[in-house]
Amino acid sequence: MAGVAVVDASAPGTKMYVDADSDTTLGELRALCCSLPLPSAQTALSTQGRRLVLCHAGALLPQDDDDVTLHALGLLDVPVVVILTQPAAPAAPHEPPAAAAAEKEAEERAEAEETVGEAEERRPAREDSPAASAEAVCRICFGAPFENGAGRLISPCRCTGSMRYVHIACLNEWRSSSANPRSLYACDQCGYAYNMQRTVYAAWLEDKRLHRAAAVLILALGSLACALVLGPLGASEHLYRMLGCSPRDLRYTNRLGRMLSSIWCWQLDWLLLGLVGPGLVGLAVALQEAYHTNRHMRHEYAWVVGLVALFAQTGARVSLRLLMAGGLCYSVKVALASVEAKAKIELTKWGTMILNAT
Repeated sequence: MAGVAVVDASAPGTKMYVDADSDTTLGELRALCCSLPLPSAQTALSTQGRRLVLCHAGALLPQDDDDVTLHALGLLDVPVVVILTQPAAPAAPHEPPAAAAAEKEAEERAEAEETVGEAEERRPAREDSPAASAEAVCRICFGAPFENGAGRLISPCRCTGSMRYVHIACLNEWRSSSANPRSLYACDQCGYAYNMQRTVYAAWLEDKRLHRAAAVLILALGSLACALVLGPLGASEHLYRMLGCSPRDLRYTNRLGRMLSSIWCWQLDWLLLGLVGPGLVGLAVALQEAYHTNRHMRHEYAWVVGLVALFAQTGARVSLRLLMAGGLCYSVKVALASVEAKAKIELTKWGTMILNAT
């Protein structure tokens, strides 16, 4: 079901909508256009010798084939028509005089009005028409069809009443932001699995291996950038003093430590410095989430007490080692979650297209 936008060439900026679907004929569409309070439509009905002409995609629609459907014309692919008036074809020598022509025009006008009435009576009776009811609104943004550029309303599931219709853009935004994984493919209310048309990009955007590879690439680039910044500054010695240990001191521990100390070089110093960036980012995100999770609870600062207790029991250097290791692990989780969220958004845009429920 689709609404057709009607633009009057004689009144730029004026746009109105008529209720038309794939079964609507060209004659019915012309009659619906004549019923609109637009200058060209009124001129065609009230001025003798003028006729209403419909244009679509830069070409005139047929004037003598009123039985062809809009689906056959491909008009609903770009549901916008432009109306204007043109002089009627010259009368043949055997046509009736002016009085008879006026009477014939009045009959044609009455017939057009009758056709419009029949069309209007037929469309509201169809339950699958979101444009047929003035009360049809989007269940997410509560907007009407084509309001604020949101497009037409569809009925993607078996929900009824005020939950029946939704804008495609609003539905895609909900699918990508919902915490429920099933929301991407099925309605949260009625559980109906959406009718989807999948594109060639869907398999790539759903591939978990691609998500992990992208997360690893993000962490690798972040570590490389951090190493290139901190390495030339000689920050490795400061890091070792802060943590209270150095790989070069492992030669005094055991055989494995002596072997690791013998192969340690400045490149490995830079590699270790590169891990500082993702570790700090992961630690910062973890602390932020702990704050937002506990800020409305009764003991909102319990996590702060836990951190203080950690430093008091294990010491500053051991606590820093634990926090850096935990932050590095958490950065892996954050990178993977970010990639999956981005892939979910792109999947709703380019991977799948929701269709009306059958």
